[in-house]
Amino acid sequence: MAKENQATYTLDKKNQPKVEQSSQENAVAAFTVGDGAFAVSDSLNSQVALLQRLDGTQRQAAVAHIGRVQGNHHVQRLVTSLQRQEPATGSNQPADPASVQEDPVAELKKLNAKSIDELLTTLVGLDSEQFFRLQAAIPQAAGQVHVPRLRLAFGAAISKGVPAAHFALENRADLTALEFMGQRDAFLRFVDPGFKPPTQLHLGDKLMNGKAIIHSQHLRLRTGAGFTWQANNPGAIGSEPSESGFKTQAFGAYAGKVIGPAHIAIFPDEGTGLSALYAWIQYKANKGLSFKGFFSAHAPTPKGKEDKGNVGNNPSLYSEEVAKRMGLDPNAVANKPLSSIDTEAMASAIQVQEGWLVGKQLGWNDEQIPEKDRFALLYSEWIDPQFAMPPG
Repeated sequence: MAKENQATYTLDKKNQPKVEQSSQENAVAAFTVGDGAFAVSDSLNSQVALLQRLDGTQRQAAVAHIGRVQGNHHVQRLVTSLQRQEPATGSNQPADPASVQEDPVAELKKLNAKSIDELLTTLVGLDSEQFFRLQAAIPQAAGQVHVPRLRLAFGAAISKGVPAAHFALENRADLTALEFMGQRDAFLRFVDPGFKPPTQLHLGDKLMNGKAIIHSQHLRLRTGAGFTWQANNPGAIGSEPSESGFKTQAFGAYAGKVIGPAHIAIFPDEGTGLSALYAWIQYKANKGLSFKGFFSAHAPTPKGKEDKGNVGNNPSLYSEEVAKRMGLDPNAVANKPLSSIDTEAMASAIQVQEGWLVGKQLGWNDEQIPEKDRFALLYSEWIDPQFAMPPG
């Protein structure tokens, strides 16, 4: 059985939780209220029972903490359960007209008409009972209000003080449903006054401190010595191979995106990278190069210590190894015209020789990716919905 972690809190004079000790691993908290203490466990029913013992202001503070630890979706379930289990307050006596509450859907429609700043200010000013009554009624107002916008507003009021990245990832669907970046930013600035929009990302950019390359809907992390798999570049073709007019961008490479000391081009997928390698071989064949001569252009000998991109290149050895992988005699094929060689077989041998080592591939929302990087990907997709789509 997993060890139960817990965080201990007391409510200060303003009924705000004050951290005494904490753990991020489990959603368990202990609150000291008045002269008694109790634990708010990760059981929904237990939380409901314990929250019923708090007065309105204390309850709101407790729910706000639960939201910070367990997320707004859990809070919505909690509030709905709490509303269902509250004892009825009706009696046979006529109701005091001043105490009769307005239909919650009608109240939500009024809130829906407010600007985001006005909406948030209004929610913060509500008493706890009214706040949770209205939050629980949001599903009933579907079709009459902008449900994602209202869910976000109530969630933001509960989550004020959490990092913008955390709030955004917890509420990605509702934030994505908003029409304008300004609306998303308004919610993010409310929960996190220090929020600054992350730099817009593009396919082919690097992430995770340079360890990963961004591809459509996934990242590729290199685990071996080569960059070819990570860059979808089986031939390790440079973005603009030396002494040629060959441009990899014309064959599908991400414009201006390179990786590694040799500045190899980055392609959206293996098929595109392989097609570019075919084109590169054919380009050199049309220039009249021999089989061996191709490798002097493809992986030239370093010109000096400053030529770091070509460090370790040995075109003669490279030519011999590729010939062997193709089942050819290196000496017999060396001076044959490149145009007489099977392009696809040669490309496959080059791919193996370059070290096509499969690494780790992660979806954009994989929790192995740091939160700030997942948020940057999400935010970039909000800025440009086509960001997630491969070019072409």
